[in-house]
Amino acid sequence: MNARETYRQALFTRLQALQADGAVITCDRRARLLDDMNDGELPALFVMADDETVTEDDGAPPAHTLGAQVLIYTANPDPNTSAEVVLDDLLDAVEGALAPDSWATGTCTLGGLVQHCRIEGDIKIFAGALGQRAAAVIPVKILVP
Repeated sequence: MNARETYRQALFTRLQALQADGAVITCDRRARLLDDMNDGELPALFVMADDETVTEDDGAPPAHTLGAQVLIYTANPDPNTSAEVVLDDLLDAVEGALAPDSWATGTCTLGGLVQHCRIEGDIKIFAGALGQRAAAVIPVKILVP
């Protein structure tokens, strides 16, 4: 397994714990369209690779930042309650899964593999127009050694 795959798999493994905890039913690295899923497969979480950034400072080795997108899909069968209610709980769960290893360091290192792994950027929320379903796209950045 190459280094990039090691880091991406570590992120997926960290988030896959939400399936073991019962927060999500479906968890995979191969994303599916929300319209292709039935309610029995929801909530669902998918982790996909995203853009990668390389920066260099004179005299220092290049720094690689791997991007990932975490997709969350939810359904709420109660027609009187928005699906956003379920989505909010899952956003909190993902944030908790990527909490710092210790508050002293303030970073999530995916078990010491990376310098940091964190949610970074705008979280896109898709609700309302999806009826009793909602979705979110969470940007994650992984700074590798």
